[in-house]
Amino acid sequence: MLATMSLVKVSTFYYWQQHWLDIINYVTKIDLAERQTNDKRKMELINNFTKYCRKITYSYWFLVYTTVSFVICYPLAKYLFSSTYRQNVNNGTEPYFEIVRSWVPFDKSTAKGYFVASIYQAFSAIVGGGWITTCDSNAIVLMVFFRADLELLRIDCTNIFGTKHAQVSDDIAIQRLKECKRRHVELMKYYHLFDYCLSPIMFCYMIVCSIMLCVTAYQITSLDLSSAPFESIWWERGVEHRKNLHILTSQLRQVVKFSVGPFTTLTVATFIQIIKGAYSYYTLLSKSQMK
Repeated sequence: MLATMSLVKVSTFYYWQQHWLDIINYVTKIDLAERQTNDKRKMELINNFTKYCRKITYSYWFLVYTTVSFVICYPLAKYLFSSTYRQNVNNGTEPYFEIVRSWVPFDKSTAKGYFVASIYQAFSAIVGGGWITTCDSNAIVLMVFFRADLELLRIDCTNIFGTKHAQVSDDIAIQRLKECKRRHVELMKYYHLFDYCLSPIMFCYMIVCSIMLCVTAYQITSLDLSSAPFESIWWERGVEHRKNLHILTSQLRQVVKFSVGPFTTLTVATFIQIIKGAYSYYTLLSKSQMK
């Protein structure tokens, strides 16, 4: 599933490369222009959002590459600190533990082949981690940018006619009004372009996460365990053993379920209710914004 999401991200960024470049160039241009302001409120807002984006970006990169480092170093650590595994590998009863299972055009069961394959797999893990963090960081920071730009535009709109004690002329007010209108049109243009490029990724995220969670929940709640005792040679035993087997079977029919806090259980029906509720909430927000 992770490889599928990485492929979707790489493909969308490559296929809509020009669109992404247009969005990034627009964001860079607006960001540089807004930082030239002398308005203290706007500078405070810009600095707060900048710090917020840096915290998210640095934290996310740290978490991802900490995970990548553990994945890469785990086979070596297992070989160094597990004497049983090291002995089994040396006598050929256990294969080398790979960083990432992959096909290579040579024999990777030998020490030399495993070393070369490990370098290739480590490089792939590093590149894959870079793709994931780059795509996700760009998406999050761009979302924050559009939020910040709307806040900045709101401040400009409140200053169209100046302040109560320092009002501006009609010509300046009209000029400011036109500028706010132009900025909003431009912002919405690139917002829709960003949404167009990001929506396939978000759709795949929703599908992949829902499938993984629902399938896992279904497998956990499977009732195959209750039929396992009847797969034994119970017919060769006496009545007393058959009664005990019946009691065991009744006990094994208990369904394993995970709870979602004190509210409900983790089932497919629960996920369907959550999706319906999220859609209803989204519809309510959309209608309230239209009024």
